[in-house]
Amino acid sequence: MHNRSGKSGKVRLMFQDEAGFGRINKPKYCWCRKGIRPSVPCHHIREYRYAYGAVEPLTGESCFLVMPYCNTVCMNLFLNQLDGAKLPRMDALKKERRELAERKKKLYAQYRAAQQEMREAVAVKANVDHLLDLPGGRENKAQER
Repeated sequence: MHNRSGKSGKVRLMFQDEAGFGRINKPKYCWCRKGIRPSVPCHHIREYRYAYGAVEPLTGESCFLVMPYCNTVCMNLFLNQLDGAKLPRMDALKKERRELAERKKKLYAQYRAAQQEMREAVAVKANVDHLLDLPGGRENKAQER
């Protein structure tokens, strides 16, 4: 096998394929009693996703992408991804997932604290309005209607 790309180095032999996955929802025949015509709703849905993949059999290295279309632009994006740097190793992906999960946990704690502060502020406002005998938000809404 010859390297025609002009770059020096080894040639990687990879096997590539693309496949379309989707659904088309069409009504089918159904059973019913004689003399009754069944009402079958007709709802056509067409949703597709296309998987692009390549595998190097010698090393087991692979690259897969799921794209919304099967066209030249998506194929070129896949080939650019394939030509790029090596894919991350599994332990690096697991480490990144752990870091993201920890960050998400901290952010949710901040969100819950802010939500609780907001509830308390709304309760305080309602109490002050009641003590000062100010018209509340519910009464104003009823008057607007």
